[in-house]
Amino acid sequence: FPRFYFANALRHVYEFSPMSLFSRKTWRDLRAGDTRRATRAVLGTAMLTWATMYRARDDSPGRWYMVKVGDREIDTRPFAPLLSPYLFLGEAILDADRLYSKELFGRNILTRDGEQPRLQSHDLLGAVLGMNRIAGTGLAIVERILSGHGGMDSFTKALREVAGSYVGSFLVPLLQARDVYAEFDPEEQFARDTRGNEFTGPILRNIPEVSQTLPKMPKVTEEGYVRNETPLLSQLTGFLPRETTWISDELSKLGVGWRGIIPQPTGDSDIDRAAKEFMGERIERVLGPMFRGSVYQGADDAQRKEMVTSKIGPLRSWARRRALQEARMRTTETTERRRGAERVVPVGTLPPAPFRDVRPVMAPPPIP
Repeated sequence: FPRFYFANALRHVYEFSPMSLFSRKTWRDLRAGDTRRATRAVLGTAMLTWATMYRARDDSPGRWYMVKVGDREIDTRPFAPLLSPYLFLGEAILDADRLYSKELFGRNILTRDGEQPRLQSHDLLGAVLGMNRIAGTGLAIVERILSGHGGMDSFTKALREVAGSYVGSFLVPLLQARDVYAEFDPEEQFARDTRGNEFTGPILRNIPEVSQTLPKMPKVTEEGYVRNETPLLSQLTGFLPRETTWISDELSKLGVGWRGIIPQPTGDSDIDRAAKEFMGERIERVLGPMFRGSVYQGADDAQRKEMVTSKIGPLRSWARRRALQEARMRTTETTERRRGAERVVPVGTLPPAPFRDVRPVMAPPPIP
């Protein structure tokens, strides 16, 4: 189980917050000429005010813990409790405004009318634990048991993830050598997907060069693969700069989580990765024209989310069918090749693209 290192900093957050202004000790020390408590409270109030106003900006990143610097976003969680707690509390204040201000005052005070709450249950878990994921920890087993999804297969997979992460934790010092090596080998900069290799994956991904035997992790909201372009800088400073797209930012702001974007799993890790690749290749072509349209621009967040989900649903189904179809084609070709006979599968057997106005990726037949 992870350590509650963010929860251990609650005293620091309390001292550097407006709550400290209401403490009797603060005013007692101030009357005695000691301004340290009052100074911390004022600094914390200023930081919380800035964080709230930053999260209220239209150009703020979709995820509460990210700060935009130029064209990149920086993850602030490694620097807790300096900044990320205030960004989380600022988002919580804005969510309260989105939920209750219209009922109390007739309109939203800090946010636009119609905006939906953005913090989810996993955001609260991540803020309290200081975690960005629960896979590979004991919490993954608890989550599988409580959710009741996947049955025994899901439970055993979680056990393999925990066992692999435990063994792989002894190789964490190799990550420093891997980050140095990645500065000279661009292939080492790609994130690796351990699905299908739940036990060996967490071990292999920590070893330089050997990690490249694992498949690359595909992006879902754009074409390509997840990549850390500054591994040595991240290792030395903790900065985790990430390039994002306006598609992913918009989906995050609308509260469309990854489970609502990625195609439904098939149980085969290779097919699931292929489905994600198809999703990333086509999602911008499908959502881009809609995002730029006047109808979408004039809608509130609830209407926008409904419009987005109505487009993503068919796209997810298409990507899944396309991946399954190609997997069957590869299996058939392999079988025929072993038999010594060549078999040509016509492109027309592939499922068509879900939208007429979208240019097909692999040239399926014209849609009637």
